[in-house]
Amino acid sequence: MPAKTWIPSQSPVDASNPSVSPFESGGSRNLALIQNIQNWLLSSHVQLTDGPHRGGVAGWLNEKGSPEFLYPELMGYYLTWLTFLSVVSHRNETIFSHSRNALRWISDQFADGHVPLTRLYLQSSGEDWRNSVIFSFDTAMLSRGVALAPCLDGDRGREDTLARILNCLAYFIGSNGFIQPYLRAQSGPSLALPDRWSLAIGPHQLKIAAAVFSLPPNVVSQDLAAAADRLYWHWRERLLSMQLSGDTHPILYYLEGLLLAGAYEIDEEAWLLAARVYTKLMEAQSPEGGLAPRLNDTGTPLRSDVLAQALRIGCILRSRGCLSHRWEEKLATLAITLELFVQDDGSVQFCRHGRERHRNTCSAIFSHQALCFFETLSAGQTIPDSWVKLLI
Repeated sequence: MPAKTWIPSQSPVDASNPSVSPFESGGSRNLALIQNIQNWLLSSHVQLTDGPHRGGVAGWLNEKGSPEFLYPELMGYYLTWLTFLSVVSHRNETIFSHSRNALRWISDQFADGHVPLTRLYLQSSGEDWRNSVIFSFDTAMLSRGVALAPCLDGDRGREDTLARILNCLAYFIGSNGFIQPYLRAQSGPSLALPDRWSLAIGPHQLKIAAAVFSLPPNVVSQDLAAAADRLYWHWRERLLSMQLSGDTHPILYYLEGLLLAGAYEIDEEAWLLAARVYTKLMEAQSPEGGLAPRLNDTGTPLRSDVLAQALRIGCILRSRGCLSHRWEEKLATLAITLELFVQDDGSVQFCRHGRERHRNTCSAIFSHQALCFFETLSAGQTIPDSWVKLLI
């Protein structure tokens, strides 16, 4: 389906000197938070430094500071974040070291036709329904991270690992030509599956398609490329005419898929579609700046990953002129709310109340990028397209 040309109706943020990074000049209160989160992601126990799983990245650290589990989706996010960090930071040797170790762990996990469990627990052996399946979403995020991972030189091992992961992703293509959300795992427990959005088809799968769009064309099979294209165009307009309800997280994944499709010039109308749905979604933002993880459920504790996703998306749309000047105050309240989750050591709590106050790695990655975007926007600069392509 050919894309149509769209010209933004609002003026974008002024980019009088886009070559100067706001992280290299001046000082704002966000800069200290950005640096602290970065240091925590690079220097804490998030990435294992020894043992059989050296290089693996933990989903979160418990209250004692110990890693709970490893999982492939997060490995993809971590590698994409390292690539983003290599663009906005000069700590290249440190970044390369973390990338090499992560790639080595992933290669080991996919060796000899093996496919890792969704969650590889380190602290307990409790059964988890997620280990009864493997997810196409997780596999797609991992493939994107491996493809983007910063390396000092050409790495044949990375190419082989990526080929194995993409071969795994191709198994999710159903007889109807669509990418299915999950397959039953050949190993792991055979548990009953709950009613979760992650197990269903839906607009959130746009981010799967966008991940495939971001891969080098020479590594993507014709069948996988066609399936991603079919998936994207099937769901791209689905939320425009619907009343938004349920979990916020998959709606944000849908929006991220649109933004990535726009950045990779797959769909020039994606920016406008994203702005329209984002505007509808943010009608649920509270006066204090929060966005609940479930729409129309203000009793649910706020989640840092949701807040960070919403802030990133809004900053990109405002930067491109798809949102008007009045949105700057709404984005500022989102940022202020998100900052409350950042701890003194740079870790980011998943929730500030209830039982899920662990220091969450995904939340830290999302928050670091969100605050980088917000700092750039606040400095009156445009968020570069190269950054949008690295939307985690």
